[in-house]
Amino acid sequence: MPSMPSLLSSSSTPTDPPQEPAPTTFPLVKAPVPEVEYRFPAYLPRVWQVIDIVSRKDKYKQNEGFFTRDAGGSDSFRLKCFIMPKECSHLTVRVEVHPPEYMKAPKSYWIVEEVEWEICMYNFPKITEPGRGLFWSATEHFQTSDDPHYVDLVRTADLTRDKCWLDEKGQFHLRIRALLPVDDDKIVQTTKGLDLSQELETVTFHLPEEKKLYVDKRMLVARSEYFRNMLGTDTYKEGQTNQVDLTTDPQVDPSSLNGVLIYVMTGGFTCDGDTAYAFRVRKLADRFVLQGLCDLVDAELETMLCYDNVLDFLGEVAGTEGRLESACLGMLADDNCELIEVQQDKARNMMRSNAMLAEVLFQVLLIHKQKYRFEIESVASVTRDAGTTATPGQALNGITKHRSERGRGKGGLF
Repeated sequence: MPSMPSLLSSSSTPTDPPQEPAPTTFPLVKAPVPEVEYRFPAYLPRVWQVIDIVSRKDKYKQNEGFFTRDAGGSDSFRLKCFIMPKECSHLTVRVEVHPPEYMKAPKSYWIVEEVEWEICMYNFPKITEPGRGLFWSATEHFQTSDDPHYVDLVRTADLTRDKCWLDEKGQFHLRIRALLPVDDDKIVQTTKGLDLSQELETVTFHLPEEKKLYVDKRMLVARSEYFRNMLGTDTYKEGQTNQVDLTTDPQVDPSSLNGVLIYVMTGGFTCDGDTAYAFRVRKLADRFVLQGLCDLVDAELETMLCYDNVLDFLGEVAGTEGRLESACLGMLADDNCELIEVQQDKARNMMRSNAMLAEVLFQVLLIHKQKYRFEIESVASVTRDAGTTATPGQALNGITKHRSERGRGKGGLF
């Protein structure tokens, strides 16, 4: 038998070891570096942004939901939520924080550190009065391209009156709030134009009951166009004497004027929950053309806005076209103006003595009526196609009756 050639013999053909494939190289792609970074540490000034929600779970199908209104203005951070009454097996809330418009550039990055946020779901042990409920809170960062913040609250099967999570009208109540930064420009006014080399002069404000307030004239002239025109030259008596007589002015009281003057000097405002004081300050701010103060008052009052006081708040700011009025109108327009129907007696009484409120509410209802005009015309069209006659007015009555049967209540302002 012939011998097999050895693999090591010279006659054998050497076999090269298998070559590993050359590694595939990819160009190194660096993560895009933002051109502008906005970072808001926890120690910077912040204000509570609040959203109150009253709705019915039977209005939505499985996995359907609705967005809430924004809490906050376009020039500050805003709180917004998406509510899913029947998400899988729970009532679920998605919490979002949106930055001011100028931070939405493609290559900008923002982060708000250690945001305190809370969710409260009211329980109704006595059906008509909210009692202790479900409370959830967290402290987290919110930033660009952030993952959604979801919270599962009550099981959908438990969202019933028997379990006390619905009020007498079958509605659930939520309050969601977050402590978000406010724009520094709204808090601290510029000191440009303030010349401390000028000799100190004091302006005296004379108020009813012989009360007086004293303010540095340089601050008033530098920080307020209204007071600059009044005190900056000798054109007016106040500029000549540095005396401002408000003893017979019924709109001015020491506390509200003190709040206005503190804002002029510091750029800050807080009402500490005293809404009556806040509205008095706002009226003076509007009179003295201090738009920044109007915005600050509106922002703080908006955090206290709820379904119980929305008509009262709107009565104070109707016609101002400010942030608070916009928030009130947005709340009243929710759920097809159902809140106006529920509080129609109160609305009628207020409109009798407040012409501007009556005009604003009329506009809200008119816009709402236009929104479902197509529904009216569709009903009339269907009845005509069926060989019957129906005027748009009859169609409207039919729609109103249908909505009443769904639990919207009888009657209305229409």
